[in-house]
Amino acid sequence: METAFITVPGHIYMAFALGIPTADAARRFQRPGDIIIVDDRAWVPVEITLTKEGFLKAWETGAEEWRQAGAEARLYPVHDAWSMYEPVGFSGSGSSEPPANTLVLDAFRKDMARLVDRELTPQEAALKAKLKPAQDDAKLLNSLGVLYARYGQTDKAEAQFKTILAKREFVPALVNLANLRYMAADMAAARDLYARADKAQSKTPIVTLGLARASYELGDYVAAARYHAALKALDATLAASYSYLEAGSAAAAATRAADAEKPRKDIVWSE
Repeated sequence: METAFITVPGHIYMAFALGIPTADAARRFQRPGDIIIVDDRAWVPVEITLTKEGFLKAWETGAEEWRQAGAEARLYPVHDAWSMYEPVGFSGSGSSEPPANTLVLDAFRKDMARLVDRELTPQEAALKAKLKPAQDDAKLLNSLGVLYARYGQTDKAEAQFKTILAKREFVPALVNLANLRYMAADMAAARDLYARADKAQSKTPIVTLGLARASYELGDYVAAARYHAALKALDATLAASYSYLEAGSAAAAATRAADAEKPRKDIVWSE
């Protein structure tokens, strides 16, 4: 995780980078004012003295401290600091033993449940209210599915996409169901669904990207490179974010493994 130090008058605490475009950060969160934007990067501030009170409390307090400090607040990415300050030795009397995995996971799950409830619940309610008079609206059902998927509720997401596809070949639902298969590492099923979407609406950037990514994961590097070349013609900016797909062979793919790691985990939902 990319981390940073935050300084405000008389205090220092931490932040971590979201790793998503700033426009997405502003759009996705119910409280975008709690996200810090510095040099076109989105950061989540964490008041480290409050972590025992839960992540949300630490986040909200860190954001408020940043706002109150105004022009006096500063953010220093740790990697930038490493280039300026040499490492020094540290000795202390405290224990260096990490906490038990079970304690960490329990705390994480509780905080994630609170975060999902805060972020998902109002958006879910708004979409369901719109669906009441239009229960068969494919676009609204798809949006609800994407919402569930983004918050890890994949079973609910799949149910929405399948409801749509039971009645029609709706390309966004096909792409998103394929994305769920991709996330589950069922690459053959993912590629079949992307191919169905391509048949229904060919030469679509997000579909072409899906075909390239699934082909790559299946070891069909020639096909992945071919689809990536087609993606370049459709959306050069999107293609540039997935340049590892240009590999064209197993040997080339091996040399680009490090470059591929982050984009391989990213999911592009169709809305």
